[in-house]
Amino acid sequence: MQDDDNLNDRGDDGTIDMPSAEADIRLGAAKLAELLEHSGDDWKERWAVVIVGFRVLRNLAYGMAQTTNIRSQAYRNAMSELLRQYPIYERIDPPTRSAMYRLCDRVEDVTHWYLGLSGPDKFRWKHPQTVVKHCPKHLLTDNQCGHHKQPKKPGKKKRGASAEEDRLRALLLEVIAEAEAGPITPQRAAELRKQIWPAGEEMNDSLNGLFDEDKNDDDDDDSDDSDDGNVIQLMD
Repeated sequence: MQDDDNLNDRGDDGTIDMPSAEADIRLGAAKLAELLEHSGDDWKERWAVVIVGFRVLRNLAYGMAQTTNIRSQAYRNAMSELLRQYPIYERIDPPTRSAMYRLCDRVEDVTHWYLGLSGPDKFRWKHPQTVVKHCPKHLLTDNQCGHHKQPKKPGKKKRGASAEEDRLRALLLEVIAEAEAGPITPQRAAELRKQIWPAGEEMNDSLNGLFDEDKNDDDDDDSDDSDDGNVIQLMD
């Protein structure tokens, strides 16, 4: 409860001044009736009209700057020049101005939506920043260029690895593990080659040359052995 000293409708003797109290009650009731009857006026009769005027300034700046990008320097210069002619709009703080940009292209549709709200919502949602938070998103405009946001095009889905690619990756990991453990024998190398090129597939010519060189090396080794043999026979 409030202290008696803070109650303005009490007289010097502590009693309530009923005529004054009833006058305050009646005045409050009258103002409440005005609020209930005109709950949408702050938006419809004031903010929506301000936003339309701001939209005209924006469109003029578009023409002067030859761009619809409101973040471009050309647009900012054009808008600054216009605001010098209509300085009252400079009193709009940046967050409110940002909300107005998002609302201005379809402010008439926003107003139509707003007037369909319940009384309590109209009481709470009167400022452009609040309206932006609650109005349907398709009525808002992209804040960067002044155009409605386009839905993002779905990107191309990355192709998943095929079963053959997975098999070769697993084989490569197996080879790496064996190489870390020690040298791979010629017999094991032959087995791995067969796994890389299953039966019925031919080896690429550019790769086949690698193994031809190995074969030639083997042939050279054999010929060396043969010569050694001949030398031994001659010595005998």
